[in-house]
Amino acid sequence: MNKNIIYSFLNITVILLFAFMLSCGRTDDSDQASSGSGIIQFDMSDKPYDAEAENLSKQYGDKVAIARSQLRRALDFAEANGIEKLIEVLNNPKDPRRSRFVEGDFYVWIFKTDYRSNAIVVAHPINKAINDRDFFEIKDAAGKTFMKDIIRITAVRGRGWVAYSWAHPRLKKAMDKLTFSEKFGDYILNDGFYLHD
Repeated sequence: MNKNIIYSFLNITVILLFAFMLSCGRTDDSDQASSGSGIIQFDMSDKPYDAEAENLSKQYGDKVAIARSQLRRALDFAEANGIEKLIEVLNNPKDPRRSRFVEGDFYVWIFKTDYRSNAIVVAHPINKAINDRDFFEIKDAAGKTFMKDIIRITAVRGRGWVAYSWAHPRLKKAMDKLTFSEKFGDYILNDGFYLHD
């Protein structure tokens, strides 16, 4: 068989496999939501990334490294000890292990989702008042449904950046924020930073 024909066949196979995985709502078998009830169907015009956030992440190297490193520690902890133990640690200000995941304006927060219709905050170490609240439909000051963006991006890619506006915990005003999110079964773990603090 001609090498060009083999390469063409392989390229078509890869494209078809990628299209199939996207239609299933994920691109990585290890990132499958454990609910087993399917993932939200997104309009084909919805991109599986936030272009503004991806561009911003390239401009804030040090802060990006801190957020991703802290989130990686949280994911490793959840893999070793279970997600419930991580949630317990994040929600307990007296737990000394919490400092691995909360430092200044950088903090890990978690919500549980069915990837279709809800986003229940289960751990927010800075603002406990939002724990147990469904933020699926929440919008930022500019009207962006950023939780749906986080769900869409993590459902399709497993992880990614989202830019939005959120209340700064110390300054008590809405400010631009960049958050990195990663899927962990039915949970999405998040860590980010304010762009101008």
